[in-house]
Amino acid sequence: MRTRRGLTALLLVPVMLLSLLSSAFAEESGGGSAGFYNLAQGKTYTWSEQPEEAFPDDGTKLTDGNAADPSRDSGNWVGHRSKQSRSVVFDLGEQKTIQEVSARFLHDWPNNETLVPLTVSFYVSDDQVNWGVLSHNATKLLWGDQTNTETYTWDGSAETGVVKRGDYAEGLVYARFVKVVFSMHSKAWSMIDEVTINGADGLLAGAQPVQPTPYALLQPGEATGGIQNLGLLYNGHYADGTGTWTKERVIPNISYVNKQGEPTDWLFDGVLYLGLTSDNGRGFGATDAAGKARKAEWDWYLNKTFNTGGDMSALNEATAEAGAKLGQTNHKTKVILMIPEPGEYQSDFGSLNGENLDFNVGTVGSAVSLNNRAKAIQWWVDEVQARWAAANYSNLELVGMYWLEEQISTHPTGPEMVKRASDIVHAAGLKMFWIPHFLAYKAFMWKDVGIDAVSLQPNYFFEQLDPSRLDDTADMAKRYGMSLELEFDDRMINDAVFRERFIEYLNSGVDTGLMQQGYKAFYQGNNAVYNAAVSADPATRVLYDWLYQFAKGTYQKQDAVPPDVVALMNGQPMSEHAIVPDSTKAAFTWTIPGDDGSGIVKVTAKYDGKPYVQGTEVDLTGKPGKHVLELTVAAAKSKTVKFVVEARLGADGLLALVDKYAENNQLSNADTNRAMRNALIMMKRTQASDPEQAKRYLKAFNAKLEEAKDRGYVAESAYTELKEGVYYEIGSIAQDKQAEASSTEAAGLEPSKALDSAPATRWASEVRETAWFQADLESQQTFDTIRIDWELARADQYRLTVSDDKQNWHPLNVGNNGVVKATDGKNTLVFPATTARYIKFEGINRATGYGYSFYEFGVYDLALQQELKTLDGIQAAVDVPAKNVTIDGLVMNGKKEQVYVKVLDPSGGIQYTGQTTTEDDGSFRIAFTLTGEAQGVYTVELETDDMTTPEPATFEYRKPPTNGNGNGGNGNGGGNGGNGGGNGGNGNGNNGSNGNNGNGNNGNNGNGNGNGGGGTKPAAFTDLGKHEWAREAIEKLAEKGVIKGTSIEKGTFSPASPVTRADFILMLVNMLNLRAEFASTFADVQPKDYYYDAVSIAKQLGIVSGVNGINFAPRDPISRQDVMVMLTRALQMKGIIKPSTSDSALEGYRDASQIAPYAADSAATMLEHGLVTGSNGYMKPKSMTSRAEAATFLYRALQLVEGKK
Repeated sequence: MRTRRGLTALLLVPVMLLSLLSSAFAEESGGGSAGFYNLAQGKTYTWSEQPEEAFPDDGTKLTDGNAADPSRDSGNWVGHRSKQSRSVVFDLGEQKTIQEVSARFLHDWPNNETLVPLTVSFYVSDDQVNWGVLSHNATKLLWGDQTNTETYTWDGSAETGVVKRGDYAEGLVYARFVKVVFSMHSKAWSMIDEVTINGADGLLAGAQPVQPTPYALLQPGEATGGIQNLGLLYNGHYADGTGTWTKERVIPNISYVNKQGEPTDWLFDGVLYLGLTSDNGRGFGATDAAGKARKAEWDWYLNKTFNTGGDMSALNEATAEAGAKLGQTNHKTKVILMIPEPGEYQSDFGSLNGENLDFNVGTVGSAVSLNNRAKAIQWWVDEVQARWAAANYSNLELVGMYWLEEQISTHPTGPEMVKRASDIVHAAGLKMFWIPHFLAYKAFMWKDVGIDAVSLQPNYFFEQLDPSRLDDTADMAKRYGMSLELEFDDRMINDAVFRERFIEYLNSGVDTGLMQQGYKAFYQGNNAVYNAAVSADPATRVLYDWLYQFAKGTYQKQDAVPPDVVALMNGQPMSEHAIVPDSTKAAFTWTIPGDDGSGIVKVTAKYDGKPYVQGTEVDLTGKPGKHVLELTVAAAKSKTVKFVVEARLGADGLLALVDKYAENNQLSNADTNRAMRNALIMMKRTQASDPEQAKRYLKAFNAKLEEAKDRGYVAESAYTELKEGVYYEIGSIAQDKQAEASSTEAAGLEPSKALDSAPATRWASEVRETAWFQADLESQQTFDTIRIDWELARADQYRLTVSDDKQNWHPLNVGNNGVVKATDGKNTLVFPATTARYIKFEGINRATGYGYSFYEFGVYDLALQQELKTLDGIQAAVDVPAKNVTIDGLVMNGKKEQVYVKVLDPSGGIQYTGQTTTEDDGSFRIAFTLTGEAQGVYTVELETDDMTTPEPATFEYRKPPTNGNGNGGNGNGGGNGGNGGGNGGNGNGNNGSNGNNGNGNNGNNGNGNGNGGGGTKPAAFTDLGKHEWAREAIEKLAEKGVIKGTSIEKGTFSPASPVTRADFILMLVNMLNLRAEFASTFADVQPKDYYYDAVSIAKQLGIVSGVNGINFAPRDPISRQDVMVMLTRALQMKGIIKPSTSDSALEGYRDASQIAPYAADSAATMLEHGLVTGSNGYMKPKSMTSRAEAATFLYRALQLVEGKK
């Protein structure tokens, strides 16, 4: 019941391939033909829920007489997946004689994740309201790994088993409607084909109507020993001591205590004591433990329970004390005690009354096994009664025993064993209780085996399931005449998700009638009731109050929506995606501005998937990547908000590491160190202006790092940390791309988690020997490295293949024809550069008992051969008043070179020649003073001894105007020329294609009046090859000056780079020529910022509202959904478009549910006006917007505006 609750899905391990029953009678038992035929042939029918689109039903497949072959792709199988039980009703048109009903199902596990139903039930009715049971039928095939079919049948033949089914109709029946109900597995398909109803027209002799079966929950009364609310107290062995009960812990369970801890009313009127394991780890039945409990462990449990001062004494003392305070000193708590399960395969139980008892059916046979197990149970019941009588408890009443095993054994002797146990319990004057799990085998036989009171477990609390599970369990309980168990544990206190699930149980109990009429059992883990009762936190204490109200029938359904939460990092409001240096030390806190003060709002947090305590400092040093803070806010309902903190090493971080490792000699070669530093310096200079060039410098750094490793210049630990930084800064080609897999173990472990670059998230398959995972790179990409970061559940061997069409797959050039032997941790595979769109991982065999799981599946293009210029990063500048010239640069090969310089004046004459030696850090500087008065552009030529062609640079010298400060220079590398001051105030603006318009916004400009107009059409960008779809938009907007490239010299646009929120608003405001007076703006937008006016105008016009009403997060990448919101608001404000009246336009997009509520209307509006399209059925609302995508969005909007004009 407890540790199995998350694993009950596949516990029916023994596979018994028994012969199936005959599917039809051809003649009456009397011998003569009675005109029997298939009454369902050609009839239509009605489903409780329509089948899945992948395996649809045209309304005839179940009755067309065409039995499908055991291939679910045959076209005849009708498929249902997950969620709740299904039913299908057949109308025979009028009452008819029915002789047999059968339904055929497919089993194809694990290949196609199809399981036969655990139970199939047949019902008949004359009015579709009152239904009588023909039979409940458990699978005989069971859930092994195989492909097969199973036909479930009711044929009216007489029951012959030792334990006969009470809900079974014998002989011919007379009815109009037939219903087939079959259970569903939460993670598998159910495939049904043919339903046959053999019978005859009219009323034949002997045919009888079937009496309707009550559809209701079991109510408190004689069957329950008078118990209304049964609390489960676990008193087995627990390492933390919670298996030992004290009076103080018991009192809040049996009585309702106020906030001062004083009893004010009774709570649980019945207590079930039960244990899972003994002190040596052996299990009493309902757990996976280190062996089955023997006679010695049975004795240990009885001693622990009944010894003076033991668990039963604590219960008696608690009842007496609570009774005294409530003025009811004679009150008695009703007690139920477990019966350990004597397993039919156990051989080591031990000696009882001098007789060694062997339960193993394989060695002693079924009959002896049953007798020996019955002897053990008889001894247990006798011993309990004897100890009970000896203790003479004043305030306790023993009313029953509890069958610990949570299903009737799949062994053929299972029903008879439970029946014998019930007979022993009844003979002692006690009741038999049972709490089976949701998928318990033959649970419908509970009355037949002599059980008196049953509460069915929904098993909803323990894993993420569809809420329909609660309704499904209630329906099953009502059909079988059971009641229901409420399940919760301490996680409802510490995790808002589980808090909401607890409330869902309570709300469902109101809807199903459990609270008002049903007998109730309460599973609480070890200590949840006590911990909630004594909590000083009002949001926790209220859970105890609601539990009490539910037990008393006065609980009111809770459905309060949680308020918004504001997250802060180091005291500053956070955006949804914050980028910080990896040296950051972050402490997270939060506030709830909308909290109504009722005390029921609770926030729980997780950081990288683990519980997080508010204010705890997290050190991101050496942990580049995306880290996720999850805040779950709960009132009655809950919601989870995720904040991504992306720790970026960047060039600065890598430089710091290189310097640290050089200083402590973990990088031991000076030439290599200089080369690596200079590559990083150039990466830093170009990160903002030319991201693609910056990436090439990073690849050059990586090549030097690999060279250092090969030559033994770098320590392993230093190499590992630097390499991790390279991988993160380069970025996986597969990051945030689409992924799919053969299976997913549970919610939160989807394939996409392996492509999100967050180190704490992962994909996990279900437990299979084979599984596959596939990444779609969206277009053909070249790559040479794959990294798989394994969780514990790794492969032993796996295969990697690639494809361009998902049809034709080829092995990757790694391992043995694509087959690789896995190792723990991160597996890095380097191979010749490969070009493909799809990459598939196939697990061949596992290294553990789990499935397959990895945190990250990274795909990289590292291209180790990077050609760099010998000299780079050259910057030349002149101090005009003093005529002093400085020329700085870097020697990229890391050597101590002699650098020669020649400077030519504007007419080509030699102005200066000289030389210098590289500094220890790989840089050089040459300084001289101009002679003469020649004005214009000076040319610099630099070279070393090994160079054949000089490296050029230029600077401009002009005599200073009256209001200017000097002339700028030009560089060939980082583009950081202009160290000598701004241009004069009378200078002309640059042409329209230049990134620095003469509008005075540049920090180095003087008071120029140029307007940047009069430019010519910019040259076509050179790097749009993979973004041809955006070329027209990019080039048209560039002509209009709305957008600019990232490098004039190279003609690049960097279409794949992300756009910041500030830059998008700047482009939008300029394109639509938006204007407004404003008096305030966001806290993180300052007057000195180039985007200050644009963001402030957009805020004033209501186009943006910020990330939390305080900040705008201007430098964060903008998501696609935020682009849609801003564009829609701007166009609506201009009167260009009207808002969408419905969200129907979003239907059909597979990730529409991921669109934030505030963005849904905007997304629908954009779709309706053709301003946005999805990608392969996805909207990708939370993906970062690339420069190419932003240009496309804006260009479509501009076309719409111009069309309106």
